[in-house]
Amino acid sequence: MDHIFNKDKSLIVAGCLSGTSIDGLDVILVRFMANSANIRTPMFEILATETFPLPAELSVWLHQRAFQEQEYYADLLKHEREFSLFIAESIKNLTKRSLNDDEMPNLIGSHGQTIFHLGKDYSEDSSAVSLQIGDGSVIAEASGVITISDFRKSFIAAGGDGAPLAPVLERYLLADEHLNRIFINIGGISNIHFCRPAVDPRYGANGDTGPGNTLIDSLVRLYYPGMKYDDGGRLAFSGRVDNVLLRNCLKDPYFYKDLPKSTGPEYFNLDWLEEKMGCSIANYPSAENAIATVSELTAKSLALAIDSVLKPETQSESEILVSGGGLHNAYIMKRLSELSGCRISDFDKTGIPSDFKESFLFAWLAYLSYIGATVECPETGASVRAGKVSFPGWV
Repeated sequence: MDHIFNKDKSLIVAGCLSGTSIDGLDVILVRFMANSANIRTPMFEILATETFPLPAELSVWLHQRAFQEQEYYADLLKHEREFSLFIAESIKNLTKRSLNDDEMPNLIGSHGQTIFHLGKDYSEDSSAVSLQIGDGSVIAEASGVITISDFRKSFIAAGGDGAPLAPVLERYLLADEHLNRIFINIGGISNIHFCRPAVDPRYGANGDTGPGNTLIDSLVRLYYPGMKYDDGGRLAFSGRVDNVLLRNCLKDPYFYKDLPKSTGPEYFNLDWLEEKMGCSIANYPSAENAIATVSELTAKSLALAIDSVLKPETQSESEILVSGGGLHNAYIMKRLSELSGCRISDFDKTGIPSDFKESFLFAWLAYLSYIGATVECPETGASVRAGKVSFPGWV
């Protein structure tokens, strides 16, 4: 691609992601400026961010179909095209409102929407499998912009789990010069990364800790039709933790597996919760108590993970930075601080908006892939040039 790209110039990259909560498409526009000393750590400027609500019919379909094992080939491909066109249109809308008339993204890094993910621990042949919809070819043609997509399969092909991928960004671009940084992202699924100081090139322990917002959101949608999530944790604060149910949940061996590990809503879902309840969710006596309990589970499982990676003697030399939708849930944040005994910082201090961290991640991975740079797979150390390139007709 050297014939269409000068490595010394700046690039405007659109990054986008619809997360496991399926609550909208997060789009970010980033200007990357090359760093001659290290091509993996470009200077960057956040130009614009916006979350685009999913069209109602598409949102309903994604909630019904995402993370299910059944294969709906014709239906899937039809809706993948619709979703791909929605991605292209969302990026064009943000570009039109945010950039000059003569500017447009040079590149799109699209993660798409995860439909199914199975980590190595749960796969029959010990290989992770992952499926995201969002056709890079359709996005490229509809937007007129070169598109890089299907990132997770690149890391799986290199022997990794394909999730979480945030530790790659954190290690290369966000490591502190002197402090250990513990990065926590509370999306549909929560994940953690113990990021050593920048002078240490090794990945620290990282992986998915368990449910983030996925059980909370599922209960809210079930108990309160028309609501999508527990705004600010108000429902959790109004309920009481069911300690019997919490203990049953915490008996799950996943919480005590060593990092790295990955999971998803295929595992932590309402069927899983009903098994722990010992009754149907519809017959559970209190909606608020159920929501308070799964919110406590999110905080408790994260605290367990923090304890596993943070030694007491290094606590004063470490900081915890939280991103993702769970950052706005006051109940989870309060309990996480109390349970961990640690000072919690806002991820925004890194210069990347916390709600758009993963969109930025895929903009950055697209940028690196485009200029020919590789990153290390967290689990295996293999070099990965991530994603698949799709060109519009003009290239």
